[in-house]
Amino acid sequence: MYLGEFMNYIFDLDGTLVETTLLHARTFVQAFEEIGQKIDEKKAIELIGLSGIEIAEKLGAKDPKKLYERKVELFIERADEIQEIKGATKVLNELKNRNHTVCIATSSGKKMANVIFSKFNWPLDLVITAEDVVNGKPHPEMLEKIKLKFPGEAIMVGDTTYDLDMAKSAKIPAKILGINLSKLEDLL
Repeated sequence: MYLGEFMNYIFDLDGTLVETTLLHARTFVQAFEEIGQKIDEKKAIELIGLSGIEIAEKLGAKDPKKLYERKVELFIERADEIQEIKGATKVLNELKNRNHTVCIATSSGKKMANVIFSKFNWPLDLVITAEDVVNGKPHPEMLEKIKLKFPGEAIMVGDTTYDLDMAKSAKIPAKILGINLSKLEDLL
């Protein structure tokens, strides 16, 4: 579909390339439990895709920044649980072999993203994390930064409505896993 001409492929990370949604939710639950608050894991799952500090705020943290920092520590401690979404490495390698640009736009912070990247040898041209922008998803700032560095046709590949809304705001077409993309390998 897009492989005949050069394309900038922009991928979300969590839930799109790696199966981390449940791990993110569980480490939020654990961080809240450590300060004596109980939160609903399902509510945490619903918020995955927003920045971590924003999730902590929405879940009722009194000190969202401090809670999020602890959540990051817990996530990193459990990094061995991170699994690749089926076909992720194959798709990213094939896109690079076909001379496309491969970028990441993630609501995760640099520490968590780097832990994930250290597990997988992906050919990435640019990574934009929550720490690289003022406005997180669904604001289009992440995509605008990528477009500045890599102008031209682009497509966003994600797994949440936050990814879809971000792409719409940036006027970039989107493929959303489970909505208009059944599996990553369908991109090929």
